[in-house]
Amino acid sequence: MTKNMYINNHQNILAKKKGLLAKAVGDIFPGDCALEGVGICSQMKRYGSDFPFKKLGGMLDGADLLMGNLEGAISRSCVKKSLRLCGLPEVAVALRRVGFKVLSMANNHSFDHGPEIFNETLHHCEEAGLKICGLRGDSNYYSQPVIVEINSITVGVLAYNWVVFEAGGAMGKHIAIVEDSVVNYTWNRNPYQDKKARTLVKEKNKNVIHDIKRLRKEVDILILMPHWGYEWTIYPPFGVMLEARTFINMGVDLIIGSHPHVPQGIEKYKNGLIVYSLGNFLFDGYTKKFQNGMVLKCTIKPGSIESYDYFFIRRGRHFQPELASEKEQKKNRQLIDLSNKAISSKDAERLLNDDLIYREYERQYKLIKLKKIYYLFVSLLKNPFLIIPIYKKVVNLFYLIVLRLKGKKIRW
Repeated sequence: MTKNMYINNHQNILAKKKGLLAKAVGDIFPGDCALEGVGICSQMKRYGSDFPFKKLGGMLDGADLLMGNLEGAISRSCVKKSLRLCGLPEVAVALRRVGFKVLSMANNHSFDHGPEIFNETLHHCEEAGLKICGLRGDSNYYSQPVIVEINSITVGVLAYNWVVFEAGGAMGKHIAIVEDSVVNYTWNRNPYQDKKARTLVKEKNKNVIHDIKRLRKEVDILILMPHWGYEWTIYPPFGVMLEARTFINMGVDLIIGSHPHVPQGIEKYKNGLIVYSLGNFLFDGYTKKFQNGMVLKCTIKPGSIESYDYFFIRRGRHFQPELASEKEQKKNRQLIDLSNKAISSKDAERLLNDDLIYREYERQYKLIKLKKIYYLFVSLLKNPFLIIPIYKKVVNLFYLIVLRLKGKKIRW
């Protein structure tokens, strides 16, 4: 071994001992979601693509690796017309500018506008220097991993979407979708069958487990970004907990969950860390109850989670994420503590019963829909143009009522 080779090898060993600082946020909605005409995309049209991130105050700085879930599309089609959950092309550059390196697109909204806009989203992200995970892979991987080298440490990132009701079709050709989950994400509830499914956790999630085993041999650190669980509840279903622990057993170091739109518990399991949900990061919501998201800070070395911490952000004016107040930090930590206690409880299977958590999700879903209608009418005084989305909602409601009367189960 030459002197230079020895020095480089020694530097690599020191770098790996130091590890890396990873930061992660939850769902990033680049377009108008809840409020057409006044949401994220509309704010960017008025004030520029960097506007949503001006209240961050450096909270995302200093990370060797910054990750998030891009829940929506990015397209030039949004420049002149409004497409729900679709943002301007410039948002990709803005996300890269604030430090994001890896984004997952394995979720239930990135394909909302079809393959053409989905591929355009990929183009804008890649052009901005963002790495995208959660895409359907080649013959070697079901989900094509993102592999990056940081501080002489090779990091692999896998992502999957569990929340799909019709996994076949076009979406499944572009996004890594899990069809054999132990969690029932459908309306057809059968507690007996769901409980039986949870006993088969090692036999299920075949594609995920295959990818984990294969990638584990190629990287120093393995991160999984799952889109899973039920929305609007601070508790992960027991089936998700079983899956998460199984993936850690298979070799994953860090799991960063998304989809519930609210922060959920964090579990240090064996040598790994499970963050069940970080909630929302950028979202044009209207309910005060669900206005907080979580930012994770985690120091990782090959084979171990050295330390981790988290803090809460709030949805500020114009939907800009900003640091939550001390009162909000305390309140949300108490909620995380409640979630953690249920997860670590010997009675977790009962406390986190999938069907029980699902019913809470349905209850919250209906309340949120009612609040949205109320909010739209109240906002109509300041924003007369909201009469258009209100009209659409009314027409859609009548259409859904007709479908329901015909016996079809469709959400309003």
